[in-house]
Formats: sequence, C-alpha cells, structure tokens
Amino acid sequence: MNRTLKLLALSTLVLALPTGLLAAGGGLHVGASPQQSTTTLTVTIPGVVGIDIETDLTWDFSSYPAPSPTTCADDAFPPSPACTSINYYPNQETTTAGTPGAAPSDNAIYMSLFCNKNTGTIDVQAMVGAWNSGTPGFNTTDFQIQRDSANNAQNVGPATWTNLASALTTIGAGNLNTLGKFPWTRADQLFRIYLPSAGITFNEGTYTTTATFQISKA
Repeated sequence: MNRTLKLLALSTLVLALPTGLLAAGGGLHVGASPQQSTTTLTVTIPGVVGIDIETDLTWDFSSYPAPSPTTCADDAFPPSPACTSINYYPNQETTTAGTPGAAPSDNAIYMSLFCNKNTGTIDVQAMVGAWNSGTPGFNTTDFQIQRDSANNAQNVGPATWTNLASALTTIGAGNLNTLGKFPWTRADQLFRIYLPSAGITFNEGTYTTTATFQISKA
C-alpha cells in the first residue's frame, strides 16, 4: 500500500470512531442551532426489609398477688389448688428510650417493620430459644404471642394466642401497601405464659431465653 492509500485508510478509521463512541448515548446531531442529544439515567435500588424490636419482657413471680384458695385467677402465684390452668402475663417491660410513638400496651413489645417494596406481602416469623441454663419447670415453647390489635393496624402477627415454636415459624403476614416506608411501622405483640395445669413445678431461680423475629418480603 502506498503512502497516499495508507493516509486515506487512517483518515477513514479516525472519522469512524466518533459514531461508535456515541452509540450509547443519544447520538451525534449536527445542524443549525439548537441541537439536542440524550443520555439515559438508570437507578437500581435493591429490595430491603428492616426489623427493630425495642422491648424486653420480664415475668417476676415475686410480684404477683397471692391466690384465693378456692378460685383461679390470672397472674396469681403460686397457683391455687383449684386451678387446672392459669395465665401469667409479663409484669415488667423495658423499652428503649427515645422510641418513636407511644409506649407499647401492657404486656406488649414494640416491633417496627420496614420494606421499600409497596406491593405484595411481608412475612413475619418467630421462634424461641432454650433456657440459658436449667429449667424453671416449664418449656420456653409455653410462651404465647398475639398481636395487639389496638396498635397493630397492619395485622401482623397471630389473631389468637399462639405458642412460640423452637424454630422459625410464620406467625402472620401484612400487606406491603399498608406498611409505611418511612418512618418504620409499629406492630405490637402481646405475650403470656400459659401453664396447662397447676401440677407444673416452679423451680427457684432466674431464667432467660430469647425470642427471635424475622421478616421477609414476598
């Protein structure tokens, strides 16, 4: 190839480059003023969920009233011989200072939920672990949970008293289009211990366990 043909081929290559470089945008527009070209702006936001439990619960049996010898009433300790079953509700709640909104109802935990997807449902699961050591005389799965309908407009959680399981188990779902994106939405849960018979032993000591809650979007 002679020098002239080499220069001509090089010039052709240089002129072809701008067209390829502009292919991702709106292209080259040349002419009388004004001219326009465009660029595409793309934003990708991952789907996220958030959960925040703000409350710890305590059942202090030393603070419960003495029972009547002939009747059976909730929260009486020790249980009367007349009892075949009795409910114990937590009598102490500790909620993180500065939590937005009103304090939870008695016996309730403050649960906040968040999802940035606005259609479909959000699944709430819960579980309870083993005692830290020893046993008070009843299982951790005797803890029961129910949603506090007075505060939980999203209806997340069981409508009736439901025993916590030892593995993550669905306790309810809420519609994502009713969950506020910001701020996080509150979904209070009530707790109690249900003792199926007065024959259960109560072993002296202090025992702890952890209830875990998990949410996922569908």
